Amino acid sequence: MSELAVRRILVADREPEVRRELADFFVMIGYQVDAAENGQDVLSKAVAHDYAVALVDCRLSEDSGLEVLAELSVSHPETSVIMLSAEPSLEIVIAALRKGAFDFVVKPFDLTELTEIVHKAADQHELLKMHQAVSAQMRQGRDVNRQREVVSQKNSVRASEPAKPDIP
Repeated sequence: MSELAVRRILVADREPEVRRELADFFVMIGYQVDAAENGQDVLSKAVAHDYAVALVDCRLSEDSGLEVLAELSVSHPETSVIMLSAEPSLEIVIAALRKGAFDFVVKPFDLTELTEIVHKAADQHELLKMHQAVSAQMRQGRDVNRQREVVSQKNSVRASEPAKPDIP
């Protein structure tokens, strides 16, 4: 898939070696990757870049990954967030999905499975962007049609008005 080269993902994990390994792996398979170690870093990078996918650890240093997920879901709803956790509980998984997580992956994860999930999430992001673009074009087309109708109605009104004599 050649479009993978333009897909950008964010890896946010409290463990530097996990961040580095995930970043290196996804770069190797064609993604642009940024890394973040805490929630503030995630949110500031999300403002600066359009991420297709964010991989977010549930326990970021100083921050709850669930809080970061909630903020990303509001501020960047087009970004698919995949939550990661070494110690998941049913409550955390349910909370993550309710807050808008695309998926929840338990550490240690299988890279093949994670890659498949990331590809699906990136595809969803791409479809959402395409839908937004088509919707904008349709709105623009409706606006142009409305303008044409208004001009046509004005011309019809002018044509139906009796001609005024040229009397000085």
